[in-house]
This record gives sequence, structure tokens and C-alpha cells, in this order.
Amino acid sequence: MSNIIDLKKGLNIPISGKAALETKKTIVPDVVAVSPLDFKGILPRLLVKEGDKVLAGSPVLADKQNIVLIGMPGSGKSTIGRQLADMTGRPFADCDAEIARAVGMPVPDYIERYGESAFRDVETRVLHELSRQSGTVIATGGGAVTRRVNMETLKRNGLIVLLDRPLDELPVTKDRPLSRGRAALERLWSEREPLYRQAADLVLPVTGTPADTAERLAELLHNEGVL
Repeated sequence: MSNIIDLKKGLNIPISGKAALETKKTIVPDVVAVSPLDFKGILPRLLVKEGDKVLAGSPVLADKQNIVLIGMPGSGKSTIGRQLADMTGRPFADCDAEIARAVGMPVPDYIERYGESAFRDVETRVLHELSRQSGTVIATGGGAVTRRVNMETLKRNGLIVLLDRPLDELPVTKDRPLSRGRAALERLWSEREPLYRQAADLVLPVTGTPADTAERLAELLHNEGVL
């Protein structure tokens, strides 16, 4: 179901079937139309028609859509996300930090004490709450993609961006109980990499400094009409 907006009357008129928009190139029968579809997860756009051609596609309420960063532990989600938020004036939320606040202890300690399954339950609840925000840059934990419901929830009002850092450049640190040691990290990568690709609306290679990557991400999002 789509909505045709009659600019002269200011009414929302439901339409469906062939009249509903499917892509930015769709020929629309009225002056202006808004598609409820997300164009590969990207924000719905305002399509303007002249004759039988669509002339422009400008974002509708672009500042309300969340930007959700996914990727392996050590890919730079928190650092790059915080810098992107500073550059764009958007709020920033770090899922692991929110989890730590909710459970009253650092995430590694919680996993060590209660196990990964209990941690994932908390993570899902926190992501659900974060998904209700708008216009926020959200850095997820590396394993958020392991539960499909998390991505489905975040996609409702979010653009999913994979920060793609090569495996051989991912750091091995002792403060990550699920990826201690190179072998454990490689195992996680082999399990999660297909899930990242499946969930992502956009993929950004992580190269250079975090500031460089944040700038390239801002440019990419601008080109997609999100910023």
C-alpha cells in the first residue's frame, strides 16, 4: 500500500497494486507520491512527476532515520559512529555501553558470569529500545546480527551500514571474551560475515584513520540522500 499525496488538496489517498511505487524510476500517475518501501533499506523518498517522468527524489524526514553500524569486534563501530555523530550533529548510542548501564557491570564481566545466551537476551531488549529513537547513530555489538529479530527491529527505522574491516586487520584483545585469540576471532568472522552481508543496506570498507572512515561514511550517506 502506498499513499498518493495531492498537493492541492493536502489529502492522503491510499493506493495499491500497479499504482504503488516500487522504485525511484517508477512512473507515478499523480503529481507527488511517497513510497513506503525502503529502497534497499534507505529512507522513503518524495517522488515528483512531470508528464510521464519522475524528475526528483528527495528524502522524506531524513533526519528521523537511524544510522545503524554493524561489523566485527574491532571494526571501529563505536569510534567511527561517535565521530559521525559529531560531524552530523546527531545523537550517538553505543549498544554495549547501554547494556553495561542496564546490567550494572561491564559487558565482558556479564558474559563471564551469566553466559552469552543471557547477554544476547539483554542485547535484544536494549536494541529494541534503541530502535525507537530517531535520527540517532547506533553502534551495535559485533554479535547483534546473530539474532535475526535484532536486524528486523533496527531496519524499521534504520539504515544498516556494515563497517567492513579486513580480518587480518582486526585486533585481538583480552577484553572481548568471545574473541580472545586469533583462532576464536577467525571462527567468529567465518560465522558472522555472511550475516553481516545479508543484513547490510550499505557496505563501507574501513581504511585509514577512524576520522577518514567517518568522513567517507558521511559522504556515502549524503549521496544516498540520508544526510
